[in-house]
Amino acid sequence: MAKILHTADLHLQQTGDERWEALVKILELAQEKEVDYLVIAGDLFDQNSQAEKLKTELRPIFSKNKFNILILPGNHDAVWWQTAPFLGENVRIFEDFSKPIVFPEEGINFYGLPFRFMSRDELLSKIQQLKSSLDQRKVNILVFHGELLDAFYLPSDFGDESRERYLAVKLSDFQELALNYVLAGHFHTKFEIFVLKEKSYFVYPGSPVSITRKELGVRKANLFKVGEPPREINLKTSYYEEIEILLDPTQKASPLQIIEENLASFPGEARVILRVRGYFDGHRHNLTEQAFQEKLEELARKYHLEEIQPEYYDFQRIAREDLFQEFMEKLNQRVDIDESTKERMREIAIRAMVEALT
Repeated sequence: MAKILHTADLHLQQTGDERWEALVKILELAQEKEVDYLVIAGDLFDQNSQAEKLKTELRPIFSKNKFNILILPGNHDAVWWQTAPFLGENVRIFEDFSKPIVFPEEGINFYGLPFRFMSRDELLSKIQQLKSSLDQRKVNILVFHGELLDAFYLPSDFGDESRERYLAVKLSDFQELALNYVLAGHFHTKFEIFVLKEKSYFVYPGSPVSITRKELGVRKANLFKVGEPPREINLKTSYYEEIEILLDPTQKASPLQIIEENLASFPGEARVILRVRGYFDGHRHNLTEQAFQEKLEELARKYHLEEIQPEYYDFQRIAREDLFQEFMEKLNQRVDIDESTKERMREIAIRAMVEALT
């Protein structure tokens, strides 16, 4: 059976950056997995003007592949595709919703809806036009770039878009159609599958590279054999990751060691936003708050941190509180409690004070 790799929302701006590298890795993955079709479901480019500049750079990397590349115009680059650009012999552009890209040897018909602004009624009318066109003896695939109303999304889930709706659809809009797959784009945040009916799926792959900081976690694409369910595959592309480390002054390990162990667990593709909260025992670890921040900045350079959000304090702030000093004085005076019990009570008191003051 034919094999398809589906992605969307690369938002290319220039060569050599993380978005361009993501495209290169997707092409390499398509070669490695010996796919028959690479489907890009909209917004290959971030702007129409950038598309024209990148055209000559794309031709050689698109042309050297054995697989077919099918591209849908999205809301960011729809105008440019109307110029009928040439990107390679094996590159096909969805130009007309009523004219599918047909591969008779595989028995697959690809329908694509190039983006343009239209009312929901007009969109529904176009979708219904498909009903009489679909051959149930074939594998019918719709490539779509727009918003699914059945799921709850925030505006930020679509990149830097405004709150304006872009080709808003519902799953029920497709359920009477003989579609095997709706391969969609426009939703950036994560890979997500919706079942239309038995053996029929609507799939968002998520952006293959983090476009904004809302796109957290390892990026994915949709790789599947025709006739089988969609399947996510991890990409080795740049992505944002947020981690929060809560410091506890009762910890015996160095807070810097704890932070570095966490940072070292991420691959080089991760662009980490580090939030450090809580209290550390500067006396125990011979660290002032200034020295701690300087050490954090050294770690930021070593692990290419995107940002540090410092919300930490030296425990000595708590140690100077009258209530804590009074407690420690009375605890130290107790001769009926052994030292290990006193240590546990001290830790309980510290955690209670930390909780009360944060």
